Amino acid sequence: MFSLPEGKAAALDSILSNAAAGGTLPPVFTTITNVEGTLYSRFGGDVPQSKLDEETIFWICSQTKLITSIAAFQLIEAGKIALDTPVECILPELSAPIIITTVDANGRPDAKTSRPATTKITVEHLLTHTSGLDYSLDGVTEPGVFPPRAYADVYASDDTSEFFNKLKGALPAVPLRFEPGTQFAYGWSSDCLGFLIERLELILTSKEHIFEPLGISTASFHLTPETKARLLPLHQRNSEGAIVPWPGAHPMPQDPAETKLFFGGIGLYASQKDYLTVLRHLLQIHSDKAAKPLISRKSLSLLISPAMPASALPQMLGLPAFTSPYIGIPEGSAVFGRGVFVMTEDVPGHRKKGSAAWGGWANTSYWFDVETGVAAVVGTQLLPGIDEPFHRLYAEIEAAVYA
Repeated sequence: MFSLPEGKAAALDSILSNAAAGGTLPPVFTTITNVEGTLYSRFGGDVPQSKLDEETIFWICSQTKLITSIAAFQLIEAGKIALDTPVECILPELSAPIIITTVDANGRPDAKTSRPATTKITVEHLLTHTSGLDYSLDGVTEPGVFPPRAYADVYASDDTSEFFNKLKGALPAVPLRFEPGTQFAYGWSSDCLGFLIERLELILTSKEHIFEPLGISTASFHLTPETKARLLPLHQRNSEGAIVPWPGAHPMPQDPAETKLFFGGIGLYASQKDYLTVLRHLLQIHSDKAAKPLISRKSLSLLISPAMPASALPQMLGLPAFTSPYIGIPEGSAVFGRGVFVMTEDVPGHRKKGSAAWGGWANTSYWFDVETGVAAVVGTQLLPGIDEPFHRLYAEIEAAVYA
């Protein structure tokens, strides 16, 4: 069983102390587990005098996607959907999308050169981000703006048709980047998968299916006054590179009265301690040690197996260097699975073949290595994503774990 000897823990302490001394990052929480329990848990970085602990709440952004994928596999095991189920049966808003082939002079999708999609979007396409739904392609958001308006706007009700209308804008239908199942585009797929799950009544906002069985109390799409008081504030870097508070409003609505839609790609708040509980449970499923597994070992294997069509593999070549720039993942050694990034080869000095990883926009990252039996979450609250000092620290922490 994987363990964290005293020397490794001391090395991690030193790494986090150095991060704090440098003052180059907001508070950074690091927590590590094996199949039996938490091995390490500590804040580092520029930690203020106010109390921060393992109950501190993070906006976990795209860490939400793994939770949505787990919920989808629960539905598959219940026989309510299959990987090849056309999603239009449940989400008719996706019944007749169009393929965008050009943009106009303002960088917006050009409806005049679009064509109808000939392939139906399936559950598999949503899980693997091969649906053609793309964050940078909708009918209302100015080019280059993130988060897109479909995330940032306040909705009048919980009717998801308003969301799909934002994707369309003045376009005749929901726009896709390509024919479903042919390429990879990181985008709205997990959100649509979440809406599909809600339509089938396995409500993401109900905690009974994933969170309560694991004893998780903090994960929610709604911030209560109590959890908001424990929320780690967002930060950014100023023009001199110094860490300063995020100016103005939060990028997405936070008031529960304004949180009408629950986005399965970005919307969860949780402590990273609780998120680590999910990762530990996945390690337990793989090792047949989960007393009441949320999904079967077969479903977990599908979730963390490579799932890209051959035509999408060229797009995978540059993705590791972008999302995990200092891990040293060899080119061609990682592809997207069904909600996570999957290693197809060992990464020297780091995670092993079969490991899965991803993270969130506010500079949070995780990995779980089912063969080694270790999982970890390293997170702060700093925008925009892919911050260089954070990812250098993340890589240093991972290297220390495997040293």
